[in-house]
Amino acid sequence: MWSAALQAVVRQRLAAADRPALDHATRLLSRAILRSARRAARRRDTALLTQLDAALTRVRSGLPAGLERLLADIIRGGLDPAALSRWLTTPPNHDARAPAVRMAAALIGVPG
Repeated sequence: MWSAALQAVVRQRLAAADRPALDHATRLLSRAILRSARRAARRRDTALLTQLDAALTRVRSGLPAGLERLLADIIRGGLDPAALSRWLTTPPNHDARAPAVRMAAALIGVPG
């Protein structure tokens, strides 16, 4: 029973990987993620496979160039799971190297 569900998920992920990428860099990054996933699967590293699956989904849905470069650096650097986890928690529309801006308080003045 669970093997049929697992096969369906695998088929869906492989079909998503075969869809045409938006550009050459995205296609190369997708292939690098799939190679890393194959190595993780051989080691039966389910935590890394889950992270790589999430990374592939984000890459295939489109990313800013800065986040693509950062992920490529993580993969080229030996695929540190902690670095990949940090990358996955970065919002897709925010470059991890860019300064973050957040409103901490609002001041309201009353003319008087």
